[in-house]
Amino acid sequence: MTATFKRIGLIGKSGDQNVSTTLQALSALLERHRLQIQVDEDIADMIAGSVGAVVTRETLARQCDLAIVVGGDGTLLNAARSLADTGCAVLGVNLGRLGFLTEVTREMTRQLANMLVRDGSPQHLRIAGQIDAAPLALRPIMAVIEVISFFV
Repeated sequence: MTATFKRIGLIGKSGDQNVSTTLQALSALLERHRLQIQVDEDIADMIAGSVGAVVTRETLARQCDLAIVVGGDGTLLNAARSLADTGCAVLGVNLGRLGFLTEVTREMTRQLANMLVRDGSPQHLRIAGQIDAAPLALRPIMAVIEVISFFV
C-alpha cells in the first residue's frame, strides 16, 4: 500500500526535557514543510506555542496518516496500543536507552522531516493480528509488524 503522509500526529513521553526539545524541533520542521500537525493532548504543554491542533489520542489515531512517537521503546509500545486498530502508521524516535523498536535517533529527525515531503512516496505495510497464547496468557495478545520505507 502506498501512503503519502499529510497529517502527522506527535506523541511523546511526557515530563522529559529531552523529549520536549526534540518535539519542539520536530514540530517546527514539519510546520515549515506545511504538513498538518496534531499534538497528543498529554504532551501539548511540552511544545512551546503548540503548533497544530491539540487532540485526544483517539482523535489523533483516527485522523492522522502517521504518528511520530518520541521517547523510548516503552513510549512506542504505549502509543502502538492506541493506534493498532487504525490506519495510522507509527514511527518511533529513540530518546531512550536501548531503542530496539525506536530506530530513528534524535539526530535523524531533520532527515525524517525532509523524507516526508520528498516526491518519492513512502511505502507503508502493516500486518496485525491476535496470537492465542493460551494457557500462558489470560487473553489473546495483539501483534503488529509495521514497515515504513522511503524510496528517494
